[in-house]
Amino acid sequence: MTYNSRIPATNDYLLSLGRSIYNFGYRRWGVVWKIAKYKPSFPSAAGGYASIVIVNTYLGVAQGAPLPDQTALMADARLFNLQFDDWQKITNANPATDSAGNQVLIYNGHLGYSIYETNDLTTLANGFQAGVPVTDIYLIELGRAIYNFAYLRWGVVWQIANCDPSFPNGAGDLSSEQIATAFTDMANKLPQDNPDRTKLIANAAAFQDERRTLLRLINGNPCTGPGGEQMLLYNGGLGYTLWTDDALDEAAQAFENSILAL
Repeated sequence: MTYNSRIPATNDYLLSLGRSIYNFGYRRWGVVWKIAKYKPSFPSAAGGYASIVIVNTYLGVAQGAPLPDQTALMADARLFNLQFDDWQKITNANPATDSAGNQVLIYNGHLGYSIYETNDLTTLANGFQAGVPVTDIYLIELGRAIYNFAYLRWGVVWQIANCDPSFPNGAGDLSSEQIATAFTDMANKLPQDNPDRTKLIANAAAFQDERRTLLRLINGNPCTGPGGEQMLLYNGGLGYTLWTDDALDEAAQAFENSILAL
């Protein structure tokens, strides 16, 4: 069951956001199997590999593929590279309100500027992989977790900027890992007698954990759950997580609670 979040976003928007993330996972999974066909040493599960590693490996495999397959593989590898850029922008976007008053995500960094309305996310999702079998409820829960983390990430950026005016409060070109490191460094550098130091150190440590939770989520692979339902599964360097409905809700609530604690 999807919990009642206090962070504003419509179910239609969360559905489109969740579908874009899930469909990219499906597309990523298919690319891994293509790589394994031409490079047997590459693990077909590839659970411990970041998406950028898979992108670069696919480009390398395509370049070295036999001539009958090379043209089609290179075209698909280049397409996957572009899709990876879109996925990066979505997962590093900030919450905002569009001209119609709708809650959306906006990316503004080295990959360009993109505002992600509901229709934009749906178009991207279908471009990643159309017709993926998964329930709307699951996708809404997935979208809620992703959206809540975007809110948390944005709140952390403003928290750092409030304590360190030299920190860019847009932080569009910074990854969540870089933001987490900056948050930890800022908190630890505060004077011992600063009344907020203990709280900020704890918040920074919590954000490090939540960033790793997000990575397990957005790098999950599609699978069939114990009841036959479609869901994401992460099994790699950050541990093992079967992303059930309850696990998604738990992550979304944890992100929201951390926002309130800032």
